[in-house]
Amino acid sequence: MAVYLTPGPSEPYPRLREFLDDAWSEQIVSLSHRGQAFKDIYRRADVAVRELMGVPDGYTLMFVGSATEAMERVVQGVVDRRSHHLVSGAFAEKWLQIAGQLGKTTTVRRAEAGQGFAQGDYEVPDDTELLCLTHNETSTGTVFAAADLARLVRPPHRWLVALDVVSSAPLAELPWEGLDFVFFSVQKAFGLPAGLGVVVASPRALERAAALRRDGAAVGSFHNLVELAEGAAKFQTPATPNVLGIYLLGRVAADMLAGGVPQLRATNQSRAKRLYEVLEGSDHLEPFVADSLWRSTTVVVADVRGGNAALHARLAGDGLMLGKGYKPFKEQHLRIANFPSLGSRDFDALMRSLQEFDGRR
Repeated sequence: MAVYLTPGPSEPYPRLREFLDDAWSEQIVSLSHRGQAFKDIYRRADVAVRELMGVPDGYTLMFVGSATEAMERVVQGVVDRRSHHLVSGAFAEKWLQIAGQLGKTTTVRRAEAGQGFAQGDYEVPDDTELLCLTHNETSTGTVFAAADLARLVRPPHRWLVALDVVSSAPLAELPWEGLDFVFFSVQKAFGLPAGLGVVVASPRALERAAALRRDGAAVGSFHNLVELAEGAAKFQTPATPNVLGIYLLGRVAADMLAGGVPQLRATNQSRAKRLYEVLEGSDHLEPFVADSLWRSTTVVVADVRGGNAALHARLAGDGLMLGKGYKPFKEQHLRIANFPSLGSRDFDALMRSLQEFDGRR
């Protein structure tokens, strides 16, 4: 079988089939989402994700259909007039577009493709209500440097702060004290089927959403933040959720915890180091992100001289499915998902294939 190093959907979590068998035996797919059994599933997932990601007490964990929906719910829920966006790639750009489609006034600071934001690039307009940040840009392989992110979101600030961690959760260590929203989907580093998004919200954020709704603002219907949070307090959802996805997320998060978060992070970082060393030593490949400060450890993007077709085909022939570049780099880049689901043997096979391609080209 092929190994999927694509940056989402990606290689399934190693124990996923076992967990699916358990779900079938427990008739999870037929459970009512209003019954106690579902509340227990929600609660177990909530507890495991909180511990895995270091979510502070008092924050609320809610389920939506995708990270794209999360972008919409967050903006719609707390922005009356203006959001400000730092954009370093296509997915941060999508968030900006969503805010505009919701009728909000937006301001934006863009980084060049393959670059992040340096200290001093952070000036936020005074009337900003929500600052929208992408921690790990899946399209370009740039990451927000930890020290710079902590400096930018350090309290106090007048605006709320939302952070997209779609392709870095649960590996990222986050400055929670300065964050009001963190959201992700499960088809990347959690190694699960697509169709589930997770939004974590601070008390301040939910107070803002409730105040806007009291003032008559259009904050959404069933999946508005107030309804989601009220349901979460009872381990419930406003509408029928992805029960199977929530069950599997709880199982995977608990299994990751059992293996140890420090080990997860250490493996991720050591593999990223090896990948970048191979790219830097190649005659035909190079890291798209030149500055190591901004290099993602979870989505490594290689710039392929002469185009990616031959290398992509070679890797596929070896049973290794990698992501092509994200437009406008579709034929130029390879995107390599360095997620926990990737086994040591498969990672070593990737290293060999990259080095052999470089030697024969």
